Amino acid sequence: MNSGKRIAKRGSQVVHLFKFFYAAILSVFFALAAVEAFAQPAAKSDVPMFSDLPSPWRVVRETKVVGSQLKTIATKLQVPLSSLFNTVFEYEGKQVQINVLETSDIGEARKLTAILQKSKSNPRWVVQNKTNVIEFVVRDPQQAFLASQARYGLAIQPHVASYKVGFDAIPIQRELAKGDPDGRNKLFNRLLQLRNESTSQLSVIQDLNRQFEVGRDLVMVSDLQRAIRADWQFQPVAEKTEILPSGEVHVAFKTMSDALSIPMIKVSGFLTIDSQVPRLAVSDFDQSALLQATPTWPVDANEIQVICASIISPADSGPTKLRKLQKWFLEPQNFRYDGLIGSRYGTLRALEQKYGRCWDYSDLFVTMARCLGLPCRQVYGWLYQGEGHVWCDVLVDGKWQMVDPTSGTVCGSDYLPFCISDVGEFTMLYGGDVRVEWVDAEMQK
Repeated sequence: MNSGKRIAKRGSQVVHLFKFFYAAILSVFFALAAVEAFAQPAAKSDVPMFSDLPSPWRVVRETKVVGSQLKTIATKLQVPLSSLFNTVFEYEGKQVQINVLETSDIGEARKLTAILQKSKSNPRWVVQNKTNVIEFVVRDPQQAFLASQARYGLAIQPHVASYKVGFDAIPIQRELAKGDPDGRNKLFNRLLQLRNESTSQLSVIQDLNRQFEVGRDLVMVSDLQRAIRADWQFQPVAEKTEILPSGEVHVAFKTMSDALSIPMIKVSGFLTIDSQVPRLAVSDFDQSALLQATPTWPVDANEIQVICASIISPADSGPTKLRKLQKWFLEPQNFRYDGLIGSRYGTLRALEQKYGRCWDYSDLFVTMARCLGLPCRQVYGWLYQGEGHVWCDVLVDGKWQMVDPTSGTVCGSDYLPFCISDVGEFTMLYGGDVRVEWVDAEMQK
């Protein structure tokens, strides 16, 4: 334990030294800006990806790093740079800074991305898009929100991305009883502890027996109209595999691996997401099923009805309803990100206390969307360079759109959906670490 602490402390010192080193690079950048860079206080960017900005985005000012200053920064980063732009954007009266560093090839961009991510509290504030590396300057929650909006609104996140995924799954037939609001998260952490330490397994098994009934089936995303394609492999091999009309795959197992005295299935595969491919509702799709109340989503509750009536006008279109609903979640007086990590307080309790985590945001969003007449369901998956996450899939004017009520954004190619639920229950519980690796599309062939 003591050696582990020393290693952790040494690792922390390295991180702090790197952050100091990177801050020094930025200091050089700003000190030399007046000498070897030119500032453009105009409403147009010279960065190609920012050439056609959607409303309400606009450029406040832009600085291009040139000459010896560019070489100095490239030398310190140990990555050749073709260009470096520092652009400040305004969005609805608020500003955020975005740096675009262009490299010579994809390999160098990947190397630079890894270097810059080490200097960030959240690695998602650095995005690789082909040979460009985009860095968000985030110092407070407001800038974090603007960075999320810019990531998708300015097409910084690549439209298409492929990933190699692997994890152990515990198939869940049903949830027996509601336990702690963060019960799944506690159970997941205990399972991780068992894999890393010689700890008694009894408490984990007792938790499983008390909260969940382990089954032999999984239902996972397979092919959502080519916008999301998954090629899953299972160990042991499934006894039965069925592709469902919903675009999901239903797999059933006769036997399962007995890891940590708990039945588990090893899941691996490739997942490709193309955020520009439209997903249209099929002509015979029964929308009414995704407007109904469930034990998880009390659409008919008076509290829900009152709030929803205050948000929209009778003449509002579907897209207008969605925009107003998303805006409601962005107002901290309505709902804020707080509480137990991994919590699922329940829709009405979360609404009453006005806070929760991603699952609480999603539960409340689905409930309110259905109340507003927008067919909606829940998505369970992972954020690339992030963590486990829960978001929503809503049908507006005949088109499906995945949205994240926690961040207030649409979902791009860095949202990896594993399971979709019409009723708020899932057939899977993570049995250990989830490994997500970005891959080149050619690797899947």
